[in-house]
Amino acid sequence: MNYLLATDGSEYSKAAALFLSGFDLVEGDHLDILHVISQPGGFGESYEHYDRLFRVQQKLGEKILDETRGYFKTTKAAVAVHLYQGYPYHEILQAAKENNADIIVIGSRGLMGVESFLLGSVTRKVAINAPMPVLVVKPPQGEQVTRPLRVLFATDGSPCAKKAAAALHCLALPPSTELTVIYVTGSPLGDIPERFAIEIDDHVKETVAAMKAEETLVAEELLERQQELFKGCFASVKTVVKSGKVAPAIIDSAKDMDADMIAIGCRGEKGLMGMLGGVSRRVLSYAPCSVLISKLPE
Repeated sequence: MNYLLATDGSEYSKAAALFLSGFDLVEGDHLDILHVISQPGGFGESYEHYDRLFRVQQKLGEKILDETRGYFKTTKAAVAVHLYQGYPYHEILQAAKENNADIIVIGSRGLMGVESFLLGSVTRKVAINAPMPVLVVKPPQGEQVTRPLRVLFATDGSPCAKKAAAALHCLALPPSTELTVIYVTGSPLGDIPERFAIEIDDHVKETVAAMKAEETLVAEELLERQQELFKGCFASVKTVVKSGKVAPAIIDSAKDMDADMIAIGCRGEKGLMGMLGGVSRRVLSYAPCSVLISKLPE
């Protein structure tokens, strides 16, 4: 499997590197570590100043790459470092394409750009535009933990959820990793304000209850298949069905189990202002842990 780790030398990038260094990378895996020198500006026609700054950035970039590579001294994977120049998110996507990356690993914030929600602008653009899965690492995932990793996989049986399952299946997580698969059932009346609930007659309530029971049965059958799919890939595989709004239920479950990572699929619809799908965007922005986003091809 080919991994691309993007780093800018920030604490968030360090956290991403340390989190990835705990994976069970093996011979045959490839890790490309990338640092992008931002395009300097504001010098007008002063080539001398531009050149001086570029040389400083180049030296710093080489130090950042050397430091990051040091976190993988014991890995069995082949490791290479790359120093690019340009617009960070564009160069990250270009490097992923050139190196046939199966997954991009990146910190949740960085030194560049204006933050959007809880993500840095570069991270957000990479998550939106990357055709391959993106693992966004949030502190404190950079801190090495002595207990097994805990992963929460959210599924609804859709094609994008299946793609997320495939990505999770291929990820070189430690053999001791514990997996919980969650299915969140919604409610047709969930958006009705409580003060108007009295207007709903008993017949409608019975219909809703029957729908909920039917969806719960579908959820349990799906989770049973998912449990069989991941059997042998993780130290343990648990399943849970929750009711409520999808994104908050996933985030709350991650908090309750002290998850290290959430895996979720995304429709890949860019929509207004280049956003991800509603659920995946909220999970990525507000999750207390790292998030693996997998999209369907456009």
